[in-house]
Amino acid sequence: MDYISKNRDFELYPGNFQDSREFWVEGVDYNFVGFANKIGENNCFLNSCLQALAQVPHFQNALFSLRAAPGSLTKTLQEVFGEYFAKQGFDSSIDISELRLKFAEAFREAGEFQIGSTGDSMEALVSLLTLLHNEVTGPFNHSCMGQCPSHSAFFLRVLEETNCQCGSLRQIPWDYCSFLQTYNVNSILEQAGGYNPENLLNIQDGELHNHLEYSSLLSVEGQLPEFVKADYNSLMHYCPGEDYCRISLTRKGLTLAVEPGVYLIQLVWNKAGEFQIGSTGDSMEALVSLLTLLHNERFNSHTIDNSNTSCRNTCPSHKFFHLNILEELNCECGLKKKIPWNYSSFAHPFYVSSILEKAQEVDSKDLTRIREEDLEYYLEHSSLLSVEGQLPEFMKNQWEDLKEGLCSCLFGRTSKKMMLQNEPGVYLIQLVWNNSMPSALEILQVLASLPYTLSLDRIYLNGTQSKYNLRGMILYGCGHYIYCHRLNEGWLKLDDELAPRTKRTNWNILIKELLRCRLYPVGLFYYKESITLAPEMSILDWLKLEKEVIKAQAEYLQSVEPKPQALPNFIYQIVPKISSYFQASLALQGASQVGTAVVEPKTQNSLMFAKTAGA
Repeated sequence: MDYISKNRDFELYPGNFQDSREFWVEGVDYNFVGFANKIGENNCFLNSCLQALAQVPHFQNALFSLRAAPGSLTKTLQEVFGEYFAKQGFDSSIDISELRLKFAEAFREAGEFQIGSTGDSMEALVSLLTLLHNEVTGPFNHSCMGQCPSHSAFFLRVLEETNCQCGSLRQIPWDYCSFLQTYNVNSILEQAGGYNPENLLNIQDGELHNHLEYSSLLSVEGQLPEFVKADYNSLMHYCPGEDYCRISLTRKGLTLAVEPGVYLIQLVWNKAGEFQIGSTGDSMEALVSLLTLLHNERFNSHTIDNSNTSCRNTCPSHKFFHLNILEELNCECGLKKKIPWNYSSFAHPFYVSSILEKAQEVDSKDLTRIREEDLEYYLEHSSLLSVEGQLPEFMKNQWEDLKEGLCSCLFGRTSKKMMLQNEPGVYLIQLVWNNSMPSALEILQVLASLPYTLSLDRIYLNGTQSKYNLRGMILYGCGHYIYCHRLNEGWLKLDDELAPRTKRTNWNILIKELLRCRLYPVGLFYYKESITLAPEMSILDWLKLEKEVIKAQAEYLQSVEPKPQALPNFIYQIVPKISSYFQASLALQGASQVGTAVVEPKTQNSLMFAKTAGA
C-alpha cells in the first residue's frame, strides 16, 4: 500500500498520505486486511467497494483532510479506513457493522442495501460516493468544485452531444454526480462471436501463431475504448430540434470536460442470468423486455442495441404501447431544454410512496369506534378518501416536484414537466413500491387511488382528453405474480393454471381477495376506449372496507403481542399470608406503643401486588 512506511508505523494524519510508491519494499509480502463478512451478513458487495476505495490515493487524501462530525458517514469511513491502514501487515479483519447500518439506513425507504440482503457492488459504490458527496457538500447534484473525496478522485464531467442530419444540435451535460462510464459488453461479444475458435483445437501449440484468424480473443484484444466510443456513436435518437424533423436520424458523441483521477467503467452484461429457466424475475421488467425483443426482431437483432431505433410504430410493441414523452426542463436562469424519452419506452414508472405519505396524514383509527350507519358523517377520518382516484395527480406532481441541477448556471436548479407526443393504444403504468411487504392498509390505499377512467391531460401538459379505462393489473405478493382483467361483466383473476376455473367478480370482492392474499398492483393497463366506466365502489363501500382492514390489523397486533407469564399458583397463596403476618405484627406493635385499638389490615393491596408481579 502507498500509505504504509517501511517500518509499518502508521499515524492518522493527512500528511502521511502521499501519492507515490516509495513505501513499497521489494520482496516483502504485505498482508492486506479484510473486512468482516459473517454468515448471513452478505457484506461482500460493500466490502469489495471498500477494498477498491482503499487503493485510491486521491480519495484517501481528500477523505482524511475533512473534519467530519461524530456519527456521520464521513467519520465512520475515516474510522474504518484508519483501522484498515493501521492493521496492514497483521492477519486480521475489520468489523464494518456501524458503516453497514448507516448505509442501510440511508436506503431504508427504497428497500435497497438492507441488513442481511445482498446488492450490486457497482450500484453500491456509486451510492456510497453520492452519499459522501451529499454529506460534505449538501443536496444532490450541487457542485463541490471537485473538493469532496468522491469528486476529487472519480469526477467524470461528460458533455453529451446529439447531432441530427437536419442540422439540429443539442448538448446535455451528464449529472454532476456521475462517477462512471456505463458500457454494454454486447457489441464485444457480437464481434467475437463471428469467429470460430473451435478450429484451434485441431492445431498444435507450435503452429498457433500461424492461425491468428481463428482467435476470437485477438479480434477484440485491447479494443474496449473503441467499443465504448462506437457504442455511443451508433445510438439513434429523435431530432433534438424544437420541432421534430422528418429525418429523425441523429448521432450521439461524448466530450470529456474534466479528466478524472480514476476512470470507472461499469460493464453491463445482457446475459447476466436474467429470466433463466427455473428462476423468477420481475413481471414488469419481463414485459418491457419482451416488447423490446419483439421490436428488435424487425432489425434481425435479439439485443437491445436497436431499442432506440425508430420502426415508425410498425412493430406490435410500438403500435399499441409506444409512449412518446418529452421532458421539458426549465432552469431558474431562463434556460429551457427538451429531452425525449427512449424510443422503446412502453411504461410510465411511478413511486407509490407519495400516495402513502398523503394517506398517512389522516388518522383513520377512529373509524373503528364509529357505527357503520354513521360512517358517512365522518369522511374526514378516512385515509382512502384523501387519495381516492387521484393517481394521475400524484403522477403529475411527482415529476413537477423534482428539482434537478442540469444547468451549469449559478442557480443550478431546474423543474421538470412532462409532455406527451402521442396517444398510446394501451397506457402502461409501472407502480414502484419501496417496501416489498406492504401492509393491507397500504395496499388498500393504493388501490383506492386508481381511477376507473382517466384522461392523459391529468398527467401531461399537452395530454388529450381521450378516455382510458382500467382493464388489467399485474399484481405481486409473497413471491408470486398474477394478472387480473376486467370485462364488462366483472373482473377475472388469472392465476397460472387456475385461470380456467376463475369466476367473475366485482371490484369490491376482488379487492378483498387481493388483501387476503397480500397481492399489490405493480402494473396497470389502461385501454383507450370511447366509453367511460362507472366506478363500482361508493364512498360508503370504501369506508366500510377501511374500517374492516383497520380492525383486522388491530386484532392481529393484539394477538401477537407477548402476553405476561403468570406466576405459579403457590406464589398467590404464600404472598398474602406473609403480607398479612407482617401487617398484623406491625399493627400489634403499634397498638402496644400507642395503646389504641388495632385496625384490621387490608390484604387486598398485597394481593394486587402479587398479581401485578405475576403479570
